[in-house]
Amino acid sequence: AVVSTQSTGKGEILISRIYRDDIARNAVDAFRVNVIHARSQIRSPVTNIARTSFFHLKKSNIWITAVTRQNVNAAMVFEMLHKTLALMTSYFGKVSEEAIKSNFVLIYELLDEILDFGYPQKTDSGILKTFITQQGIKALGERRYHMKLRGYGGQPQPV
Repeated sequence: AVVSTQSTGKGEILISRIYRDDIARNAVDAFRVNVIHARSQIRSPVTNIARTSFFHLKKSNIWITAVTRQNVNAAMVFEMLHKTLALMTSYFGKVSEEAIKSNFVLIYELLDEILDFGYPQKTDSGILKTFITQQGIKALGERRYHMKLRGYGGQPQPV
């Protein structure tokens, strides 16, 4: 079974999708304790905890994880994780906690299209954009924008 989760550096779950029932929801707790909050630096992108394999990538402060109890092709799992990151970037730009929270409905739609019962399906953004036409909400990032209007009914301008 595959669980696709995005969590912050604190271990808060932002998105979680369970495709099969052999992975319990508390598997995320084991990942949080043994990987995210580990005292030593995690060197391997695959962590095995209680006969469960956690494949993980870290982008900024976001952990993207696939979880399985089966013997799977590790290269395929990492390709899927990287494709998922690329799709999120294609739809809404920078992958951040704010962007994930703003686009959670879109992310669930993407996950439902690209994975079927945990098996990869369509991952090309060009093809997916014909099925999922929803536009992502682009995050402003860490910069703050203050708007001022110029003249009567002028366009808001970043200051």
